Amino acid sequence: MTDQPRPAAVERPGQPLWGDPASELLRAERDRAERRLNAENSQLDGLRRLVGNRGGGLCYHIDSPASSVKFAVSFLGLFTVEGSFTGLSGSIQLHDKNGQQSSVTATVPVATVTSGVALRDRHLRSRDYLDVERFPAASFESTAVEWQRDGFLVHGRLTVRGEQRAVVVHMAYPELSEAGDAAAAPLDLHGHVSVNRRQFGVLGTGDSRRRFDPRDVTIGNMVDITVRVRARPIR
Repeated sequence: MTDQPRPAAVERPGQPLWGDPASELLRAERDRAERRLNAENSQLDGLRRLVGNRGGGLCYHIDSPASSVKFAVSFLGLFTVEGSFTGLSGSIQLHDKNGQQSSVTATVPVATVTSGVALRDRHLRSRDYLDVERFPAASFESTAVEWQRDGFLVHGRLTVRGEQRAVVVHMAYPELSEAGDAAAAPLDLHGHVSVNRRQFGVLGTGDSRRRFDPRDVTIGNMVDITVRVRARPIR
């Protein structure tokens, strides 16, 4: 008995022979979104269990050498200048049910600013910008912490150059260790917030808010701030 040839595939009107590429892309994107959602839910559930197992609250201190504050700002509308601060310190308290009891406090010495260019760094420390002699530190104090599906929303007051403004920092949930006592392990957190430098008196023209200076308009107003925190439990 001889093998009979298979009939050729027939493409139906409106139905591609090898499937719809757009549908395949949508399916792949849907699968990625579902995996991301499952991972976020797992992190949230794990953190809630961790905090709940410790009487509903955990306290941490910020490990300064393992933490950082980075910033990025537009220059001439064509380039991005990046820099960082070191010496971040503070504390974190997490409560699983009461966002008012959860808290974050942090301070960073602004004289540690570095952008990779020594002359620019000296100018940033001067009275034209951060005025580190009169205002040696920037600080953040939370007023409420919301537990969202994809991370914390940390509402608080940011103080820079003596000016205080309300901001909201979005912080992703940390990945918890599966081995050992998770409550004794450090938490690695990262967050971001965008602020308008002019609202904090960082004008590039010192204390004069009226005098025009070309240096002021060459730098973008919005500054993107990224925080990476290694938080260690307080025993």
